[in-house]
Amino acid sequence: MKSRRLFICFLLLIWVTPYLNAGDMLDYEALSRLSATELIKYGDSYYHQNHPDTAIGYYIILAGKYNSNMAKSDIYLCALACRSIANIYYQKESYSQAFKFYMKTLKISEENGFGKLAAESYKNIGNVYAVFKDYQQGIECYEKGLEYAEKYQDTIVEMKILMNLPAICCLDNRISNARQYYERMLKFIGKDKSVEYFSYLNKALIFTAEKHYPNAISYYEKAALCAKKIKLDPVYTGSVCGEMAKLYRKMGQKDSALHYFQIYTNYSEENKLMYMLVEGLQALVKIYSETGNYQQALYYKDRYMAVSDSLFNTNEFNRMKNSQFVYEMDKNYQKIASLTKEGEDKEQKIKTQYWILTGVVTGMLIFFVMLVIVYIEKRKLKSAYKDIYNRNAELLLSEQKNRNQRIEYAGKLVEERERYALLEQKFNEIQLKDDSSIKVVAEEEKKEEQETKLYSTDKLSDEQKERILLAITDIMENTQEFYDCAFSLERLAELIESNSRYVSVVINETYNQNFRTFVSEYRIKEAQLRLMNTAQYGNYTIKAIAESVGYKSPTNFISAFKNMTGITPSIYQKIAKGR
Repeated sequence: MKSRRLFICFLLLIWVTPYLNAGDMLDYEALSRLSATELIKYGDSYYHQNHPDTAIGYYIILAGKYNSNMAKSDIYLCALACRSIANIYYQKESYSQAFKFYMKTLKISEENGFGKLAAESYKNIGNVYAVFKDYQQGIECYEKGLEYAEKYQDTIVEMKILMNLPAICCLDNRISNARQYYERMLKFIGKDKSVEYFSYLNKALIFTAEKHYPNAISYYEKAALCAKKIKLDPVYTGSVCGEMAKLYRKMGQKDSALHYFQIYTNYSEENKLMYMLVEGLQALVKIYSETGNYQQALYYKDRYMAVSDSLFNTNEFNRMKNSQFVYEMDKNYQKIASLTKEGEDKEQKIKTQYWILTGVVTGMLIFFVMLVIVYIEKRKLKSAYKDIYNRNAELLLSEQKNRNQRIEYAGKLVEERERYALLEQKFNEIQLKDDSSIKVVAEEEKKEEQETKLYSTDKLSDEQKERILLAITDIMENTQEFYDCAFSLERLAELIESNSRYVSVVINETYNQNFRTFVSEYRIKEAQLRLMNTAQYGNYTIKAIAESVGYKSPTNFISAFKNMTGITPSIYQKIAKGR
């Protein structure tokens, strides 16, 4: 158990290396004697003194101690440590690492009933999704966090989530939801100074999404004034300038866009908001190029390249420091190991853990390679699915066109046959007037033939088969009878006023299929049309689609759909929604 804790602790320390300085090495032997309360206390102290690199060392040690057998109070401190690690990573824009520790915080919180911490974790995870522009997942996390915050009466987290939700809903084109959350946010006006700023900013974003640009500009200006008045962080004012510049450019007002991008760039440079500065310089290059002022475009391009190179060099330097820290961590590995293994053979334990670490690293490399392979194959499979979808859609539309033509031609053929029969009947009447005996014989033969055909499917005439086929086609094409799960051969025969044997023979001879396969094809084709009709059926589940076309079992529906189209209905629906 102790060796397992040692190994987890070592891995956590490896994870944190990108933001620890090798010169700030901690005395791990001393740290091993500290309680969870002391570790969190020292970590928070260094963090508030603006020493996050040192603070994260304490947090990592505490997070590595977590196990389900700890006291509930210590488990809570472990969760706080994970949250603090994630916050530091987030501030340093290492979002993948931040996401990992936010998820760790959430897992501990939900397993142990820390509702308020779970609410905050969902909020933070939603923030990460928003950075990566996965707005749908971000909204879902915010909404879950909102549920926790309301349940556990955490008004601070509720307020922060409601300040973010209107904006991300606008970005995901959920305007009605954005308005609803905006109205809910307004109840916090006066309880926090930043709410007033977000009330203006979110209103401006809603107006922008609704293309009410003059109103949007007015509220952006109010947001900028509010940020200065209540002395918010410079990033808030900078964000407003950037949004106004983008809005003017969208409106085609290049002069105004240029003005605000210049303000945005200067403001970002003054406040050392480097990534905002890069965005502003890049926008200025494009605008000056579009207006033909290539000298200014070249000037801002040089500045853009200089800032980009500076950031690149900084990253290179950080990577060098990280490699040095990893080296220092390797040298101190034996000291870290001694913290958790009392009375055991140290040498043997170090060797064992070394091989375990080697195995883990090797496994991770293999996993990464496999992940790349899976990703490539998944892209190929996705492309193949799209091709199959397109071919099915083309075949479906072509078949509908051919079917309509076939029905039209069949109807004309019946009309011609009826006209021919009428002429033949008149001709026979003239002939039979001269010979009544022949008439009697003909009627008897006709009666005998009808009786024979009535009881023998082998002697159905072509005309009878055509009439039955037309009746079948009419039912299948112009009614919704086959959507009924109880639709059967007997029911079809009843609808066309024939018998099941005749109907079965006509289907078998015409389509070379049995009744079940014949109906299944109609149902699957209708299911294809409904899956493609995202406007009407976009919110339907696969089970609902299956039931709507006559399948009791979703499993049977999926199997039949895949056999006929080559892909599952869920993939078919996903591709249809993505088009």
